[in-house]
Amino acid sequence: MTNNNISNLIPIGIDYGNEIIKVKTATQELGMVNLIAPGRERRKLSVDRSHPINLLDVQIRSNGEDLGRWFVGGMAYKYSQNRAMNREEGGNKADFPYMAHSVLTIMAYSLFDPKELNKVVDIKLGIGLSAEEYWQYPTHQELVRKRLLGEHTIEFLNPAFEQAKIQLNIHEIIIMPESSAAALAYVTGEDPSISRSSLYEIVDAYNLIVDVGGFTTDVAVLAGGEFEDSFGFNSGIAEPLSLIAEALRRNYDIEVNRQQVGIALRRYNGVLLTRQGDKINIEAMGKVFFRDFTVHMVNRLLKVLRDNDIDKRQIHKAYFVGGGSYMIRDYLQTYVTDLDVEVIDDPLMANVRGYYVSVSGRYQQKKQGATTQDEDGVFRS
Repeated sequence: MTNNNISNLIPIGIDYGNEIIKVKTATQELGMVNLIAPGRERRKLSVDRSHPINLLDVQIRSNGEDLGRWFVGGMAYKYSQNRAMNREEGGNKADFPYMAHSVLTIMAYSLFDPKELNKVVDIKLGIGLSAEEYWQYPTHQELVRKRLLGEHTIEFLNPAFEQAKIQLNIHEIIIMPESSAAALAYVTGEDPSISRSSLYEIVDAYNLIVDVGGFTTDVAVLAGGEFEDSFGFNSGIAEPLSLIAEALRRNYDIEVNRQQVGIALRRYNGVLLTRQGDKINIEAMGKVFFRDFTVHMVNRLLKVLRDNDIDKRQIHKAYFVGGGSYMIRDYLQTYVTDLDVEVIDDPLMANVRGYYVSVSGRYQQKKQGATTQDEDGVFRS
């Protein structure tokens, strides 16, 4: 699909995180849990009163193909836990068969307007892959483009959306390595969390942007505000979350998944509500697993730096971003003594802001009026 008037394309950034998928437009930023399940009819006697982001029951058509009916995000979590799916450790993002379903749905939701229930939007999309997937498997970039370029229609089936139907015409896609996107947001002034002077003035040292994701940790290297390198390794916040879930099954005969563990630790001070209605506090258990993960992850980071001929003494500062960094922020400050580390404000949205910059071309202008929806808001009733 081509469009001769590129200026008419709407820029949108999508961060397809393993745990949380994020979207940024000119007016808003939001995130939802990255889960999907086959859709079905629900026989309800009353109207759903959840936040609309919890009600993504959609029918998807992509380039003429009917992809079927799906529960996406909080809808899959709340109403189809036994069949909910997300990418598991060991696979790559590009070849996960349901990547496009979630990306198209959250994109359409971000464009939903109750005053314009049927709309057609021409889009330029910024999105990313982990650093290792980006560099080791260049064919995966083409796979992403093959799945997302073209004409897609998302029909919202929950009555809360009043039969809205949004057609997404994706004309262009820019793909970046994760962490490099976060670095782009900072060095171009898109995000105020890091002083731009600190990135530019230290010309004889390196600054790192370290993105701790679900299954991978990605690193962007900057010198004097310029990109020098990017690389990564397979280690992410899903590791301690999965270990906690395993310990609960083994020691307490409690069946939970890593998403439930993460929600309890992020939002409820470690209090986990089981399916049987019992409450258990996993905060102390979380501290042990997060401490061990943090030490292990930083050791891996230092090894990768050495493998790429970067001495830790050359590093001015390591800025940590990503949802995983948010969960281990206290442990980074306590247990990491080899590096000067800083977890930036709102680390969850770091990459998606960079993806948006890559397609908006607004390299110095700070957006006004954008709102960030807490990623766990999808679980509120």
